[in-house]
Amino acid sequence: MPAGPFALLLSVASRRQITIIVVLAVLGALTEGIGFVLLVPLLAILLDSSGALGGSGQSGLFSPITRWLDASDWTPDLGVLLAGFAALVILRAVTEYARVMISTKMSIAIVDRFRERAFRGLLAADWRALSRMRQSENRSMLISEIDRTAIAVDTLGGLVRTAIGLAAIALAGLAISPIAALIVGAIGFAVFGLYAGLRRHARSLGEALSAQYRHVHGLLEENLNALRVIKSFNAEDAASKRVLSGFAGLREVRLRFAADTAKASALLQCGAAVLTALLVWLALERWDVPLLVILPLVALFARALPQMSRLLNSWQVWSHAAPAVESAHALIREAEQAAEHVPGTLVEPPVLTRAISLHAIALSHREGVATLQDVSLTLKAGETIALVGPSGAGKSTLADILGGLLAPDSGHVAIDDTPLAPATRHAWRQQVAYVDQSPVLFHGSIRDNLQWADPDASEERLHKVLAAASAGFVLDLPGGLDCHIGESGRQLSGGERQRIVLARALLRDPALLILDEATSALDPASDAAVAESIAAMRGERAILIIGHRGALTESARRIVTLKEGQIVSDVER
Repeated sequence: MPAGPFALLLSVASRRQITIIVVLAVLGALTEGIGFVLLVPLLAILLDSSGALGGSGQSGLFSPITRWLDASDWTPDLGVLLAGFAALVILRAVTEYARVMISTKMSIAIVDRFRERAFRGLLAADWRALSRMRQSENRSMLISEIDRTAIAVDTLGGLVRTAIGLAAIALAGLAISPIAALIVGAIGFAVFGLYAGLRRHARSLGEALSAQYRHVHGLLEENLNALRVIKSFNAEDAASKRVLSGFAGLREVRLRFAADTAKASALLQCGAAVLTALLVWLALERWDVPLLVILPLVALFARALPQMSRLLNSWQVWSHAAPAVESAHALIREAEQAAEHVPGTLVEPPVLTRAISLHAIALSHREGVATLQDVSLTLKAGETIALVGPSGAGKSTLADILGGLLAPDSGHVAIDDTPLAPATRHAWRQQVAYVDQSPVLFHGSIRDNLQWADPDASEERLHKVLAAASAGFVLDLPGGLDCHIGESGRQLSGGERQRIVLARALLRDPALLILDEATSALDPASDAAVAESIAAMRGERAILIIGHRGALTESARRIVTLKEGQIVSDVER
């Protein structure tokens, strides 16, 4: 069974910090409890009743502290008591400051560890597992859900601190009046039990909030990515209604939780007011308790009431936030279970000198549906192949196997005579460059984007790959290589982005270059220029071109056709 949210938080928390926080919370609570006990002798002095603190009879039975003061030879001194109060307040303030700082650092560290483990887990996951995930949900998890774990951590700390504080108040109450303390404690436990339904409801609302956050992130991503389509269809109103309906769902869940919390707090305050009045009446009219005992008890109860309210509210918030901890851990577990088997020590990538060989390859993305079946292919070093076929034929999947992203379900892949086992597959990717039909650029300058392939590339080499990719236009932009291109390169046209991505791939000097519809956004002249550059590389590296038509596809001397996951023709021209 998976661990509960409390155990999950403990697994990533610092035990040393937890110990220090608990010790500081106990110390702070004790200073408060001792302060309440000292109210009895202080009130005795103020009320000038030091000679009759408890005496005999029911009041002495009701209050052990008054009975002890009567029996002892200690005479309370106002100056000593006031100095003690001041010292307790100072000690409490210092311990509270230290506790808050350590708790805050621990909370931030826990959230950072969750986020780091989740992101590293996604980066290390097998490509097949990643391709099945909905990335908008992963983004929601990394941002919203893991941020909510901070609420869970802080609330859990508040629960522990409040429980310790109530325990200290209970001890002080027992010292002042055991009977009253036990009555109030019994009522408090009963109230806590009555809140069970609200806690269960808070948990269900927390689960609903997690689901709604994922839904909203998905809506936002879909609609922001489709802004061009939305505007071209004049569908702004429909898109707005769709997204705003998601936010309305978030608002409804949060309002329901706020209503539950406010209702519980109001009921507790009303009940506490009635209980306080009843206990004071009983103490004065039935139990003959002296005023110097009643006043500290009222002060204790006044202090315990907000603590009890805080404890119940914190428990509700914890129940509400705990699903976020479980969701974050579920993502981490899923990603880490799908991790590629990469050895701890670096493995030298296999060197391509003769050929990449695929023998009897089969792969299914969905159970019972074969994407590739019985595919055998040899791509020689320095050879250029065009892989063609209808959409859904398995071209990109075959390219992913050649590039080391995917492992086949059956059959084997070898670089020369080196089989692509898990360790060598990961290393082989260092020798592969992939240019997708949807070019990916990062926010920053063109130089930043190119240097992803080689951070130490010289100016001369950068110019060379730009020319080879028919991307010389870069040098005419304001700032040239240092021109900032905005988020995802939005300030460039689709064709310009593709040529920069191709230049970045060439900068890696790969043994295998995979071009998946890499010139689909180019005009015929640019397509022809890139095809001429690629043709000039013939013999330097193995090149796999995926496409339907165009000058780049026509530049290949060998055409392999896929249909329904099988090679149906392999023709040299």
